[in-house]
Amino acid sequence: MKESVDAFDVLAIVKELQELKDSYIDKVYQIDDEIYIKTKGKKKVEIFIKAGKWICISKYREESKEHPPAFAMILRKYLGNGKIVDIKQHDFDRIVIFEIQKEQKYKLICEFIPNGNIVLVGEDEKIIMPLMYQKWAHREIKRGEAYIFPPSKINPKEISYEEFKEKIFGAKDVVRGLVKLGIPGKWAEEICYLANVSKEKLPNETSDEEMKRLYEKMRELFEKFEEGAFKPVIVKCNGDVDVLPMPIKKYE
Repeated sequence: MKESVDAFDVLAIVKELQELKDSYIDKVYQIDDEIYIKTKGKKKVEIFIKAGKWICISKYREESKEHPPAFAMILRKYLGNGKIVDIKQHDFDRIVIFEIQKEQKYKLICEFIPNGNIVLVGEDEKIIMPLMYQKWAHREIKRGEAYIFPPSKINPKEISYEEFKEKIFGAKDVVRGLVKLGIPGKWAEEICYLANVSKEKLPNETSDEEMKRLYEKMRELFEKFEEGAFKPVIVKCNGDVDVLPMPIKKYE
């Protein structure tokens, strides 16, 4: 079963969520580490967000008769009737940022990385309230602290051919080279297939022409996502279930 979203899933979801721009925040509900944002105005939907796992538009919400938790109340206070002015992916990472305009511009930062969080941030980039307190060597998710994104990786959407080639050459094989760039495994395999290059090929045995094909097919894949050329599929394979924005050769 699919356990969480990957970076390409987030890219596709953010593309689809653009229709919510200029809508307004109506209500916010919370059940444990899940929040539901009800919108009004231009588009009336409920956005389901589970920290570290999922984001989607949902028609289903478990009713809670308990008093709303503190985080939900804070979101209602700061974001209620606020206008959604932008929804974007941070770099090519599993992080979605909602920008919401009221008396100032707030950010609701939703992390879908392992141990991810949901964090309300003010215009000064200080944390107003996180869903949960967290601390690592490089950052602390705590009320009043400046919000710091997780350590940045290479953004494969912006990498030059020379940088691409250098990173691939530092890997054991071409598919693992693509994964090093931040491309999820199944999509790295798809790029190899589209480029007609064996995923197990050693980088030092890969010709410049093959390397250019890999780079071009990676760029073309990003373009398909940017264009919103989605054909969503649910795939059952060997008892497992996967959900994709479009079919891939691995599941042909």
